[in-house]
Amino acid sequence: MKILVLNASPKGKNSATVHTALYLQALHPEHEFTFVPVGQRIKSYEKDLSPLRTELERADMLLFSYPVYTFIAPSQLHRLIELIKADGVDLSGKFATQITTSKHFYDVTAHRYVEENCLDLGMRVIRGLSADMEDLTTERGREEARDFFDQLMFSCEHGLFVTPCPKAPARERTVYRPSLPETAKSAAKDVVIVTNCAADDENLANMIADFRAALPYESRVVNLREFPFGGGCLGCFGCAVTGKCVYKDGFDDFLRTKIQTADAIVYAFTISDHYTHSSFKCYDDRQFCNGHRTVTEGTPMAYIISGDYTYEPNLRMIVEARAEVGGNYLAGVATDEGDTASELRGLAENLALAMEKKLRRPANFYGVGGMKIFRDLIYVMQGLMKADHKFYKEHGVYDFPQKQKKRIIRMKLVGALISVPSVQKKMKGQMTQYMVAPYEKVVEAAKRAKNKRKNAAAEQTLTPRRLNISSGLPPPEDDAPVHAELKAHDQAPAQPRGERHSGEAHPPDQQPGEHDPQREMRRRADGGYADAAYALKVAHEQAADEAENVKERHEPEIPHALSQLRRVRVGQHKPRERLGPDEHDGRHREPQPHHQPQPSEEAPSYPVGAFPADVLADEHRLRRGPAVAEGVGKALDARRRRVGVYRLRAQRVDGALHQQLAYVDARLMQRRHGPEAHRPREQRAVDHHVRAPEEQQRMPQPEVYKARRRGEQLGEHRRPGRAAYAQAEHRHKQQV
Repeated sequence: MKILVLNASPKGKNSATVHTALYLQALHPEHEFTFVPVGQRIKSYEKDLSPLRTELERADMLLFSYPVYTFIAPSQLHRLIELIKADGVDLSGKFATQITTSKHFYDVTAHRYVEENCLDLGMRVIRGLSADMEDLTTERGREEARDFFDQLMFSCEHGLFVTPCPKAPARERTVYRPSLPETAKSAAKDVVIVTNCAADDENLANMIADFRAALPYESRVVNLREFPFGGGCLGCFGCAVTGKCVYKDGFDDFLRTKIQTADAIVYAFTISDHYTHSSFKCYDDRQFCNGHRTVTEGTPMAYIISGDYTYEPNLRMIVEARAEVGGNYLAGVATDEGDTASELRGLAENLALAMEKKLRRPANFYGVGGMKIFRDLIYVMQGLMKADHKFYKEHGVYDFPQKQKKRIIRMKLVGALISVPSVQKKMKGQMTQYMVAPYEKVVEAAKRAKNKRKNAAAEQTLTPRRLNISSGLPPPEDDAPVHAELKAHDQAPAQPRGERHSGEAHPPDQQPGEHDPQREMRRRADGGYADAAYALKVAHEQAADEAENVKERHEPEIPHALSQLRRVRVGQHKPRERLGPDEHDGRHREPQPHHQPQPSEEAPSYPVGAFPADVLADEHRLRRGPAVAEGVGKALDARRRRVGVYRLRAQRVDGALHQQLAYVDARLMQRRHGPEAHRPREQRAVDHHVRAPEEQQRMPQPEVYKARRRGEQLGEHRRPGRAAYAQAEHRHKQQV
C-alpha cells in the first residue's frame, strides 16, 4: 500500500508525532511510506498546490500526522484542507487515518475535525491513534503503535470505517437583514467582537450590526482577516519563559491590549470546513503566548455563528469547552438557523446581565478535566514553563488530592468505623441523611434570608391602619386559610403548659374574667373581620423576623456569656427550696411535687434576658441536642466493644451523649421550665410558648450550673450505659 504521511507539524522532521510514523515504516517495509512536511510548506502551497496534488492522487492512504493545538489541529493543517477543497482534488475512495501526540487535551475534537473533512472528500476513514508525547519511548507505547497499524490494515481489508454524521438538510440561504432598533448605549462596559468576517460575507456582517444595536453597551469590532499575521504557531516554546512570541508582528501586544482587556468577548464567524476560516485558528494557536494560563477567567463570552450550527456536534463541543477551560461564563450562541433577530436580542440581553451581575457557574467535565490535564503538565514542566507555574501556584490550580491530608485521614477513620458490622447495621439506609445535613442548613439559611427581605419590604409599605383590627381593610386573597385556622383554634379548648383542673377553660396565665386580647382578636376574625386574620398573620411574621435579628445581634456575646455562667460557684447560693401551696400566684393549679425555687436574697438572681446571648446559644443547643443524640446513637452504638484496631470505646460516646442531654436539662431550667425539667423524662415536653415578662419567674443560677456540671462529670468519667436515655432520645426525636 502507498501511504502518504502528511506531516502537518510546524516543526517538520523535529516533530515527535512523525516519529511514530517513522517507527511504523521501520516495522513494515512491505508498504511504501512517503513523508511530506506540509506544515512547513503551507506558504508555498498557497501559491502552487500542484506538487502536492500529484502525491495525493497516487497515494492509496493519507495518514495525517500532527500535534493537537487548542482543541483542534494546527492552523497549518486547517489551511491545507481549505486548499485541497478549493483545488478540487479527487480523493474519493482513498483510505484516511491520523496519528496525533498530545497530553490528551481535547484530542477527541481534533480527531473528529479531520474525520469530518475527510468524509466530505469522499474518503474511507479509519479511526486514528492518539498518543501521549512520551508514549513512543515506552514499551507499552510502542506496543500500542503496533496494535494500531495491525488494526488499520485489518479495517482496510474488512471495510471497518468511521460512520459519518448526519448532514444538514438543504435549505434556502437568504441574507439576513438588520431589523432590531438601536438601544441607548452606556460606556460603563467594554465589549469586543472578534470576527473573521470576509468582505463579501453580508449575512454575518448584518448579524453583527443587529447585535450591536440591541446591546445596551458600547462595542467595538476586531477583524482577524485584517491583522498582519506573520504565520501560525511554530510550537517552538520560545514564549514559554519570556511570554513574547518569536514573530515580530506584534500579536502578543495586540491580544493583551485590544482583546483581553474587554469586559466581555464575543466571537463571530461563519462555519466552514466544520469550524471556520483558518485565520481564526491562527488566532487560537498564537494565544499560546499566554501559555496555559486562564488570563480571561471571569470574563463573559458569547458567539454569533452563521451556518448549520445544529448539525455540527463537534463544533458545539469546542465552543462550550473553550469557555469551560478558560473559566468564562458562556452567555449563549446566536445563529441564523431560525428567528435570528430574536436570538440576537436575547444574546445581547443575556450578555449584559452576565456583565452586570458578574455571573459564574461551576465548571463541568469539559472544564474540570481540561484543567487537571494542564495542572499535571505544568507541575512536571515547571522548570521550563515558569510563568505558568507561578500563575498556577498563585491561583490555587495545584489542587492535588494527595495533599489533602486532613480529608484523607477523616475518610480513613470513617471507613474504619463503617466497616464494623454493628455500625453498618445501625447506619443502614441512613448514610444519605448524614450526608445531606449540611445542605439542609444552607437551604434553611436561604429561607430565613428570604423571609427577612420579604418582611422588610412589607414593613416599608405597611401603614398603621393595616394593623388596626377594626380598620375595615379588604381581606387579602390568601386570608381564608388563616381565618379558618384561627376559628378552629378559638373553638378548641386551651392547652396549658402545666397540669390544671379538667374543667378549666381559661389559659393558665390569665385569671378568670380577665380581658384576653388574643381571644378578642380571634372573636373578631370569627365574626367576619377577615382583616384581623391578616393583621395577626403580619404581626406573627414580623415577630419571628425580629427574634431572628435579636439572635444575630447577640451572636458575638455567646462565648463571653457562657464563660460567665460557668464561673459561678455552687457555694455562693442557698439550696433550693420548695414553695408551699399558699405561695402560688392564685392560678387554678394543683400542687406539684417539685416547684421552681425562690431566688436567694444573698446571691444574685438571673431573670430571663439577663444573658440573652447565652440563652440564644442554648436555643441552638436545644434544637441540636436530640439530633446529635440520635446520630451518635445510631452511628456509634458499639457499647463496650472495641471498634476495629483503633480500640475506640462506646463509653466515650455515651459520656458525650450524657453530657449533651444534661445540657438540655440545664437549658430547660435556664428558660424557666423548672417544672418540666424535673418531671420524668418520658413525660417531659419542651413548651415553646413564652409567658409575658411580668409573669416570668427568676431562677438562681446555681441550679443551671449544677445541671451543666452533672453533664460535664458524666462526660469526663466516660460513664457507660446509654439505656437510661433511650426513652428520652426517642421522645426528643419525635418532638424535634
